[in-house]
Parts: sequence; structure tokens; C-alpha cells
Amino acid sequence: MSSTYRLDRSVALVTVGVSLMVAAVAVFVAFLLAPLDGAVRWIGYGAIVVAALALVSALRFALRPPVLLRLDADGYRSRTRSAGGIFTGRWLDVEDVTVSDDVLRLAMTDGAEQRLPLDFIRRERMRLLKDVHDRLNTAHGYRRFEG
Repeated sequence: MSSTYRLDRSVALVTVGVSLMVAAVAVFVAFLLAPLDGAVRWIGYGAIVVAALALVSALRFALRPPVLLRLDADGYRSRTRSAGGIFTGRWLDVEDVTVSDDVLRLAMTDGAEQRLPLDFIRRERMRLLKDVHDRLNTAHGYRRFEG
């Protein structure tokens, strides 16, 4: 079973606000330039397109924030770039996990390190860390000691 972690709602709402401000400025520019004659009219038409795209972007972020991280039994995938490239890999390749300075750090068996900033996953941070811990234990065959 896979788990998904989305962009925190408060961060998504900031993106919605910025998109709405861009749309407002574009509508103002379109209102001023679209009625004019000549090449300036096309700038006004371009501003209408920018306003429409900004509104679509605001709607997308408001209704469904993007997925930042997916975890499954085999590994993890994210579009987030870490110091060593894209944050993706297999659980069997992870040697150690630490959290410091609001960054999840995965030490790999080949000596590389992958980092995932946790500032965008505020509310589900503890669930994410527990999920990473459980998936690592399962992948490496560790079980709870029952005695």
C-alpha cells in the first residue's frame, strides 16, 4: 500500500494568493491595453491569457495541493530535488535516516546522501517519519521484539 504526502494547506494557500494577485494585475493590464489599436492590443490579449492561466493555477492549488512524496513497499519518489538529484530511491539502498534542521536526511549504501526539506509537510510530519521508519524496517526484515 502506498502513502502520499501533499503540500501543506497553508503553503498551498500562499500560492493561491500569489496566483490571484497575478491574475488581478493581468486583468488590469488587459483592461488598459486590449481596447487600443496596433501591436499594444496583442499585449492586452496576452494579459488575458496570463490572467486565465493564473486563475486555473489558483483553482488547482486550492482544490488539490500537489503531491510532494509517495512511499510504497519498494521505495520512495518525489519531484523535490535534493543535493544529489531527485529525491527517489529504494528502501534497501537506505543505510541511515536522520532529521536535523527541518530536513529528512537519508544516507545511502553507496555513500551518497539525499535530503528532503520538511517545511512543506508541517501537519503530517510525524506520520511521515513513522511511515519512513516502518517501511525501512519492513524492507530490511526487522520486526518488533516479542518476548
